[in-house]
Amino acid sequence: MLKGFFIVLMSLSLSVTAAVYKWTDAQGNVHYGDKPVDSNQANEIKVDSATVRSGVTESRAEKRGKLLDAMAEDRLEKKEKREKQKAERKQRRAKCNYLKDRLRRLVNSSRAYRLDKDGKRVYVSNQSREKSIGQLRKQVRKTCR
Repeated sequence: MLKGFFIVLMSLSLSVTAAVYKWTDAQGNVHYGDKPVDSNQANEIKVDSATVRSGVTESRAEKRGKLLDAMAEDRLEKKEKREKQKAERKQRRAKCNYLKDRLRRLVNSSRAYRLDKDGKRVYVSNQSREKSIGQLRKQVRKTCR
């Protein structure tokens, strides 16, 4: 009799999906789990649902695997974001150095000039030079924060 009950139970095919939740605490740390701490802050992560055999629930190892996959994806996103920020900082630093160098040269020069289309020097007035110095200082303040 027990054997018959077991066979009936095994013949039922149930589909079980494990939900994985991701949330950030007050300190900014990211957490993962199968139960949300605060349903308002937790986001359910979409994972491929697998049909579980004959009423047997999803194993702990499979849940851990899904959780590790979600964490690996999150780490990859963070790494890409850090690399992008690093490249932006490098580009901003280069622009800052260029602007500072232009400003230094303009301030230290006794007479400022520009080159015309033929490559000849055209000297600018002191008023125009002071205006250029002011504009460069604004750009340096904005770019080099």
